[in-house]
Amino acid sequence: MNKIKAFVFLFFCFFIFSHAFAQPSPSCPVPTNIAAINTTDTEAEFIWQSAGTETEWEIIIQMEGTAPPASNVSGESVSAMSYFADFIIPLTGYDVYVRAICSSTQYSAWSAPYNYYSPVANDSCANATVLSVNRNDRCTQSTSAMFMGSTPSPEAGSCSVFNDGDIWFAFTATGTVHAVSLSNFAGTPLPIVLTMYEGADCSNLNQLYCSNVNYIMAHGLTTGQTYYIRAAINQAGTPRDVTFDICVNTPNLSNNNNGQCLINTVNNDFENPAYTSNSVNFINHHAMQGWRTTASDGIIEVWNNYQSVQAYSGSQFIELNAYEASGVYQDFSTPVSTTITYSFAHRGRQGTDICGLYAGPPEGPYELIYTATTGTSAWGFYTGTYTVPTGQTETRFKFEAISAAGGLTVGNFLDAISFTANNGILSQNPVTLNCNIDMATLIVAGGDGTWTVNANNPSITVMDDIHSNSPTITGFSAPGIYMYTWTTLYCTDTLLVEYFGSTINAPVVSNVSYCQNETAAPLSAAVTALPGHIIKWYTAQTGGTALTQEPLADTSVTGTITYYVSQTSLAGTCESPRVPLTVTVNQPTPVVVTLNYEFDEYCLPSTATLVPQPGTLAGGNFTADNGLIIDRNTGSINLAAAVAGQYIITYVIPANTVTCTAEGRVTFNLELKQSVVPDGNFYYDSFCYDDTVVVPTTATGFVFGGTFQSAQGLNLDTNTGVINVAASTPGQYIINYYLAPNPQQCRQEGRGTATVVINQPAVFTVTGECSATNYLLTVEGLENSSNSYTWTDASGNQIGTDDKVLNVTDYLRLNPGTVIPAGGLLFNVAVNYEGCVYNVPHTVTSAFCSIQKGISPNGDDFNQSFDLTGLGVQKLVIYNRYGKSVYEHQANYTNQWHGQTDKGDELPTGTYFYYIMSGDNREITGWIYINR
Repeated sequence: MNKIKAFVFLFFCFFIFSHAFAQPSPSCPVPTNIAAINTTDTEAEFIWQSAGTETEWEIIIQMEGTAPPASNVSGESVSAMSYFADFIIPLTGYDVYVRAICSSTQYSAWSAPYNYYSPVANDSCANATVLSVNRNDRCTQSTSAMFMGSTPSPEAGSCSVFNDGDIWFAFTATGTVHAVSLSNFAGTPLPIVLTMYEGADCSNLNQLYCSNVNYIMAHGLTTGQTYYIRAAINQAGTPRDVTFDICVNTPNLSNNNNGQCLINTVNNDFENPAYTSNSVNFINHHAMQGWRTTASDGIIEVWNNYQSVQAYSGSQFIELNAYEASGVYQDFSTPVSTTITYSFAHRGRQGTDICGLYAGPPEGPYELIYTATTGTSAWGFYTGTYTVPTGQTETRFKFEAISAAGGLTVGNFLDAISFTANNGILSQNPVTLNCNIDMATLIVAGGDGTWTVNANNPSITVMDDIHSNSPTITGFSAPGIYMYTWTTLYCTDTLLVEYFGSTINAPVVSNVSYCQNETAAPLSAAVTALPGHIIKWYTAQTGGTALTQEPLADTSVTGTITYYVSQTSLAGTCESPRVPLTVTVNQPTPVVVTLNYEFDEYCLPSTATLVPQPGTLAGGNFTADNGLIIDRNTGSINLAAAVAGQYIITYVIPANTVTCTAEGRVTFNLELKQSVVPDGNFYYDSFCYDDTVVVPTTATGFVFGGTFQSAQGLNLDTNTGVINVAASTPGQYIINYYLAPNPQQCRQEGRGTATVVINQPAVFTVTGECSATNYLLTVEGLENSSNSYTWTDASGNQIGTDDKVLNVTDYLRLNPGTVIPAGGLLFNVAVNYEGCVYNVPHTVTSAFCSIQKGISPNGDDFNQSFDLTGLGVQKLVIYNRYGKSVYEHQANYTNQWHGQTDKGDELPTGTYFYYIMSGDNREITGWIYINR
């Protein structure tokens, strides 16, 4: 928990010590003399004194007005009689409590609260609040201020009797005369003393002015120098709840005076503070600028067109006495004898009122210098003069009621009160002497002073009386400006006399050059005239009339134009010769601008930042179309924030009238391409061991140019992915393809993987053998039931079924025209084994498996003949039991013998013997029985 919570809000979050419910011990004394030292607006160190021998204490700091801590509430433990609090809130009240810890079981009661109010931030010169300076006599910019928490500062001041706390301000002068004023008071009115200092810093201050009427008119200031203002409470034991605004403005001064020679009345119309219309207001004079009252309550009664009484000037005026008969006054500094002109408006309230104007030193006695008697029908305006007696360094003008129709506390309205004096030069300043006059007269200065002739005047002159208020100056000989200073004890003022002599020299001119379309400056800047002289412009060297106003060069068209310039005295009686001034408007020089980036095409996505190549002329602005983000000043492009597209980047160097260069413009075509991720997928169609080569099948978007790789044993073309099956070792292979990225082609890397299996060739045979009476061809060595078989004969006709066994005997029986020739009968089986087709031919030279033992040629269509069809019999001979040949048939016997002789005669029932020459030249013998 931070300290601000631990202390400011301690009332809401208590921590209980082990002795929480014990009572304070009378033998443990309460600490005394709590005080705050080393305070700022956010920090304070609290110290106290021990009343016993304890070495440990507890402290609680809580918001002012919070209930006092109970005895069972603990604070923060400290082992020294001081505590540094760095959590102070400016302008905030706190109650500080301390108690002693005499032992682990004894502690004192909490001390009485020490009330501490944190100071304002500008409680010292070093922390002075900086004020804005208004450029005119209005207070458009003001700064709010308060004394809450303020303390006295050590800096000296001559106006205040007492300092109960002060606050500081600072401003930088923008002219030689400024006014500082306080207004808009709220809270308890306080007597405030304003003191103005100059100095390089707060350690070396010199008092310039002081005032107790909420207003300072400061003159003789140095432009650019910082000045300090202290506002101090000139009364002890006062509340600090007053707030107000402080303003620094710039008074409007006469052209003939620098302001320091004037005596002016502050708040002469009673317009400050301002009140709402049709009201009467009772204001403490400490909250008013300029005016004070001798009334014991300090109240001045201000009317704002109340009871249909309109102000004489402005909108407000005062009634002389508010609640008691008293005077209203204002004091003026009068270090030397001077004549003050006064004026004021007066009016009765309930009848004819009589008011007296008194003058004298503030401490008295006072002289009645004017008595005003006025009725209720209209305002009376009264004027007069008062000469300040010698030695009266401060003069008070005071208004008091002499009589009033409603009593001394009712009536005697006052408005538009003015006390003015001018101890400076009152006549025309500067003075102009034309070509034929060499004497200055009609010079008037105010006050009691002495003239000083400037030693640097163009020539020696004669002033008839340096102490005269109206001297005559003669002896002017050389043209120029002559200066004479009038010095009184009150101020100084300087008279300027401009003498032109018998002739006036021509002004000094400088020819002017512009760039086309450059903003033209006033041509008078190219002319140096004598001080106080008037420049005249002509379009001809002689004759003609002067232009009514200074010409302004037209820079839109190139070329030259000549004007003629002269100068005249202020009186206009003397004019110099004319001199030419030539204005030249030049054609801007073309600017060659180049713009290049390293490439005109880039790939996205990218984190690169593009910058123009060296050689791009600086000083221009970059733009791009189609939403491309580009740094206007540097031309840099962050590709991470760009999208693909074609862009035109334009670089423009604006026309420069200073160097007279034309606008330079160049474009650069930039294309941002979205990177392509190639599809690296590929595969191989099924192939067999006897395929020569296998070409990969690639996905749409596949890009060749990469590398195919596999394990050793696979004959793989690394560029094309083609597999030489015959040259590869059987087995399973993983083939990887990698295509490197190509930034120039905006292509990212591509990858793909395929698996191929090269099987061992199937090993099997086709065997022929008899099975009972059938001759069968059988594929041996393949046990996979998923194999398929296609049998074809010598003519390529498909025979048999999808089976590994072909019944040749059935084939020959179904094809009676087919015989087994001498060279044998060719068959072929195509075995589809695991997707690969193996063609195996087999030649059958004989299909004899069994020869029938008898025939019964009795016409019943069963076993009618000796059937050797398809057995390729080349010769058949039948013998009777005596060994005599009874039947013979040569090649291509099938079933021609059905028990007859060579002549066709039927042979009788009985046993016969045969001789067979097979197609493979085997000789077969046996017997057969004829059953009729």
